[in-house]
Amino acid sequence: MNQIVVVYCDQQTQLNRLISRNNLNEEEAQNRIHSQVPLVEKCHMADHVIDNSGSLESTKEAVTKLHQTFVSSNAHWKLRSVVLAIAFIVVGLSALTLRSLL
Repeated sequence: MNQIVVVYCDQQTQLNRLISRNNLNEEEAQNRIHSQVPLVEKCHMADHVIDNSGSLESTKEAVTKLHQTFVSSNAHWKLRSVVLAIAFIVVGLSALTLRSLL
């Protein structure tokens, strides 16, 4: 699957979480945020955008919906087919190797 997913939150929430999680002061956190591609640009490049500004439950719901979209897509079935084909090849090669050893 060639899908880009961006999970974002508002700037103040991002700043507060970064300070709290990484034990940074506000200036260090701002510098880290400004060293990255701006979220607005990331969101424009994304195929899917999840807003993580709200509650954990609302983020979980958004992730679950996106997961369901991926599962029901053709890409998911194509990936499954490839994995299944590889599994058959591996099992077949293992059987051939086992026969040659006997």
